[in-house]
Amino acid sequence: MRMIKLKYILLWILTYSYMSAQNDYVRLQVKLDNDYGIFINQYFLGESKLLDTNLKSGIYEIKLVRISDFSLLKKKINFDRDSKIEIKSLRSILISTSPVNAHVYVDSIFYGYTPLKILFNSSDQKIEIQKNGFKPVSLNTSEINQDFLDISMEPEYSLKKPNSSFYKFLTLGSMILSGIISVQFKNKANKLYEESKINPDLMKKVRKYDTISAIFSISLQINFGIFTYLILTE
Repeated sequence: MRMIKLKYILLWILTYSYMSAQNDYVRLQVKLDNDYGIFINQYFLGESKLLDTNLKSGIYEIKLVRISDFSLLKKKINFDRDSKIEIKSLRSILISTSPVNAHVYVDSIFYGYTPLKILFNSSDQKIEIQKNGFKPVSLNTSEINQDFLDISMEPEYSLKKPNSSFYKFLTLGSMILSGIISVQFKNKANKLYEESKINPDLMKKVRKYDTISAIFSISLQINFGIFTYLILTE
């Protein structure tokens, strides 16, 4: 008699354990409008328009990659009961940034790095683009009416542009001074050259003055180039 009771108790325990285990799982059905590569928590389940599987209750990330153009959709869903999901009429957009390799988030879910083609099926999703050293870019999908976004990201910390007027006056003054000094030493060299025909020892001074004149002539040309650059880049 005791053996029979024990068998019933064991059978009840096994049945209860089996039913509890079954209750921990939910059925997920996904219907798509195109062929997609289907991933759940990074595990590849195959390529199809339909997904019908059982999952343990919990939070899952579903990733869909459209086979035709490799555009991407991600969703995080908490499954605590049998669910049916139908995904259709998805829009795609290619996001490119300068510089490249910026992080792309849609509704706080990380999608990947630019350039990246993403899918969205809602007019009220938030896209965030981030990169170290640059100001983040945020936009709403309701604002997007094109298939391509080319975003130039602004540096987070930009150097203050120097006062170009000060540098223009500085280079202009240096240019005038260099020109005056170059001419003066060239005139001295020419004068001494005539005298060196009578006194050859003066040729050392002629060469010295010519060298000084050439140095300030080069300085004049350099300052003229800087001055021209400052004018053209204003």
